[in-house]
Amino acid sequence: REGGGLLVTGGARSYGAGGWTDADPLATVLPLTMDPGPSDRVFLVLLVDASGSMAMEGTPGNTKIEDARSAVSAIVPELGADDLVSLVAFRDTAHLLLPPTPAFNRDTILDSLSELKADGKTSLTAPLDFATAMAREKTDVKCVAVMLSDGEPTIAVSANDIAAAASRLRSAKATLHVLGTNPLPAHRKLLAAATEVAAIANGVSHFPGR
Repeated sequence: REGGGLLVTGGARSYGAGGWTDADPLATVLPLTMDPGPSDRVFLVLLVDASGSMAMEGTPGNTKIEDARSAVSAIVPELGADDLVSLVAFRDTAHLLLPPTPAFNRDTILDSLSELKADGKTSLTAPLDFATAMAREKTDVKCVAVMLSDGEPTIAVSANDIAAAASRLRSAKATLHVLGTNPLPAHRKLLAAATEVAAIANGVSHFPGR
């Protein structure tokens, strides 16, 4: 009889993100949609080469695996608090060292780097397929895979097999970037291959001293 009003407040973690839908009665009286729409969150899948050659010297005074740890340590602070990070070590197969973890858990992420141990041979298809599987499980975020490696695969696979693995990653709506840890001329062939593989998955490659 005296009239009234309705005040509804919310933020990034409410409405659709909080489990509300456009089918809820509240949605019919609000000038907004409950659908959260496409997410701006990033799911960063770090693919780190942990083969035996990564125990060799990289930058002066550091092994290549130490250089890879430093690179990851520099990347993580650039992420948003709600972004996700996973760490995958690869040799002849790929192993999950850190499941998807919010970037604000920085200490947990950086602590997982201590589990990187250099040993074994190198497969490039194994980490790409591992990242593909992870991307398909996380369809509500933008998946970006970053591969850090020092050399060519020591497990015999064709260039077509590696390209096919990169294509599968792209089909999972993920992007791939390749970072090299070795600038030696002997790895120019890897640089060319990495550039091609990254391009297939809509990414870029970078090698020091390029």
